[in-house]
Amino acid sequence: MDALDGDSRRLLKRVSRAFYLSIRVLPRGVGAPVGLAYLLARTADTIADSDALPPSDRAAHLAAFRRAIADGGREWDAFAPSDLAGGGASDAERELLASAPRVLRSLDALPPSDRRRVRDVAAELCDGMAFDLTRFPPAESGELGCLDSPEELDRYAYMVAGCVGAFWTDATMAHTPAL
Repeated sequence: MDALDGDSRRLLKRVSRAFYLSIRVLPRGVGAPVGLAYLLARTADTIADSDALPPSDRAAHLAAFRRAIADGGREWDAFAPSDLAGGGASDAERELLASAPRVLRSLDALPPSDRRRVRDVAAELCDGMAFDLTRFPPAESGELGCLDSPEELDRYAYMVAGCVGAFWTDATMAHTPAL
């Protein structure tokens, strides 16, 4: 996990459980962008899953977080992590939210091509989570929602999962010349 600072490595270990083990053995140069992308995605997921705010507020926080990913964290500094860390948040999730400004600023330490890759995948994941919050009824409503077409399902599947595989492949190919 070259280029990830010690605080980010410790945080990654706390919030990723088994995924941390995989990141540690990636080819040189791949661990930092993958680890950082994971921390950003995990932060977005914590925002989206927060039980402290209604879905519309979580969607607004996700939109602000997406903008912060693009601008290196300047906008995110305006939000208090305590607004998002409800009773269901773990200590590690509260730490993750509190660390968001530092993690966002660490994007600048990546080479430009990795920075672009990380920002692109994190933004796509934020879009997928926001789609969830705005398209489907809240779980507590007991209502069901569905997608309108196979094309919409393909797009949704890419936003919430497929983009990760494309990102991981692109990052690995960029840092592993033998491939």
